[in-house]
Amino acid sequence: MERLPYIDQHARTIDANRDRAWQALLTVMCKDPDDPSAPRGFLLDSAEVPARLALSGRHWFSRYALIFELDEEGPSRTRVRAQSWESSPACTARSTGRW
Repeated sequence: MERLPYIDQHARTIDANRDRAWQALLTVMCKDPDDPSAPRGFLLDSAEVPARLALSGRHWFSRYALIFELDEEGPSRTRVRAQSWESSPACTARSTGRW
């Protein structure tokens, strides 16, 4: 995956082991936990079961990525981090103050 400008990260600790958290992530993002195909508008960049899911997408004026990382915090606790990355004219204008 090409390196895009970082936008933000959100994280939550949930009361579930990493395998259960991974299945829940696939159910929400991919609709079918047995088929980790990417949701509409995204391509599957990588899936490192049960630790990392990387999705990317693009259209005529922007490139973007969502990366989910699952860190074990104990036998039944997982920290889920969602990072967003984007390269677009609007993103560049905001970061340079030319918006």
